[in-house]
Amino acid sequence: MNPSLSLQSILNPPEIFSDSRLHGYQGPTRFVRLGRVAPSGTTAIAKSEDGSRCAVAGKESLRVVRVSSPGQSITPEHKCMVGPGGHRIDSSRNFWDNSGLKIDSTSTDVAWGHGLFNNKILTSARNGELILWDISNKSGVVKYERRTKDHTRAINKLSVSHVVHYYCITGSADGDMRIWDLRDLTKSVMRVRFPNSIRSVAFSPSLWQPLQAIVGLDNGSIHRWDLKMGQRGSLDRLAVAHSAPITTLDWCSSVPKNNGNNAPANPMEPSGNSLGWLVSGGLDRCVKVWDLTGPVASARIPSKATYILHPSFPVRRVAWRPGYECELAVVSNDEISAPSADVNIPGTPGAAQGLLSRVGSGLGLDLMLKGLNSESITSIKDKFNELSNEAPRSITPSGDALEIWDVRREWVAKWSVYGASADGGIADIAFNDSHAVWAQYSNGTFSQLDLREVTKPIASINRVATTWDVGGSLTFVVNKPHRFDPPYDDIIPSERNSEARKAMVKSVGDPSVKLKSQSFSTFISEDAIEDMEVFTFLAQNYQFHGPDKKEICEANALL
Repeated sequence: MNPSLSLQSILNPPEIFSDSRLHGYQGPTRFVRLGRVAPSGTTAIAKSEDGSRCAVAGKESLRVVRVSSPGQSITPEHKCMVGPGGHRIDSSRNFWDNSGLKIDSTSTDVAWGHGLFNNKILTSARNGELILWDISNKSGVVKYERRTKDHTRAINKLSVSHVVHYYCITGSADGDMRIWDLRDLTKSVMRVRFPNSIRSVAFSPSLWQPLQAIVGLDNGSIHRWDLKMGQRGSLDRLAVAHSAPITTLDWCSSVPKNNGNNAPANPMEPSGNSLGWLVSGGLDRCVKVWDLTGPVASARIPSKATYILHPSFPVRRVAWRPGYECELAVVSNDEISAPSADVNIPGTPGAAQGLLSRVGSGLGLDLMLKGLNSESITSIKDKFNELSNEAPRSITPSGDALEIWDVRREWVAKWSVYGASADGGIADIAFNDSHAVWAQYSNGTFSQLDLREVTKPIASINRVATTWDVGGSLTFVVNKPHRFDPPYDDIIPSERNSEARKAMVKSVGDPSVKLKSQSFSTFISEDAIEDMEVFTFLAQNYQFHGPDKKEICEANALL
């Protein structure tokens, strides 16, 4: 026996896993919100390369916001707001003012340049224009540098390459994907025609294949294109990737399971010679994750997704969570009703205390299961506290605007972000870091959401089920959950590279979670004992798993 082991350590061994809400910043709440950053309606945001600023584009509006921590010295902007924990949002003036642009140039999407173009912002317009803005003007007056138009209808999505910094792609309702060289925006350098309207586009994050692009179409198909090959660059297509329009794509580079330092792996950092992982979301209430890491993926995207997640709402936006390569942020496309003053946003100094004590049921799945009776409505109101001196806005009980999913758990979200519905529907998001999300709402409000302020939707699901028949036989199933059952099997980032933890670190590509702590039993009365032989035979010979459901049903019917 090892003399260094005490009796206490043997009887109570240390936990291997820990609560991920304890991994990051542990100061006061990071929640802060600033209203009227953009007009109500369609808005989009783009994070700067250095991560310190964010461009917010909307109807006749383009602003740059900066989120700062308590004590951080910054130059005051046009307007600002300080949150209850001391975090602050500063917003610039509207660059559209005196720009000479008209309403038909209203922005539909925005992207922030990288590398030598990190002082450039690109906006797409509903009239098909692509507009380049230079924010490095020392006079402080920011105007658009160039505007060009090759599309005949609205541009739905644009994306800039994080590897080849001067390349940009746009996808339009006219069915065209156009490739642009930011060094000369006189006209697009290439046009690729698709059979349907393009709803989403994504540039390859791979260092060895940076000039590949993936588009999601209105008919639910996905196409991958090699831009180096021009019109003949079609690599593959998934004709029925989704059964409804694909609203969002996010393509991340593959990350080694242990990246050689104590920092958490960041799936957005290009690495290796793999094409990484693609996630797609659509109006069919599905989020699918596609494996592009293997040698086969270099020629073809697999016809079957590695993971299929099933949120309770149509999907507007998905984004890989930095530092947690198995996790995704999923934004609802549901139109959440305008808030009233019945329930207030969390975030006042009173609400900031006990951040981790608020572990209850989520605001979407649990209400759907419980029903909106008077008791559940009262419990919601008791959860929330006053925000600040601003007029209170409600969190509507129609569903969660933002959830965090672990790709291994396909039917239930890992976290529901507390208060994400406070200002209605979310138009766009970007991760500030692994524990904070920037969210732009359709009503024009910009918020930083603290990912310690989350609840567990799975806590509202009943773990006990029972059924019986007319003969008096009873069957039941029970499940004893553990605190760190997947997807809550998180390891402290500083310990992920230790020899004792390497094999336990979860990563994208791991098999989907299957419950191992369920107990199943059947009771048969004495009157029905004669049926025991039939029951035993069926229980031993019935097939439940197999590659083809039709063959399983045919085999079971012959028993």
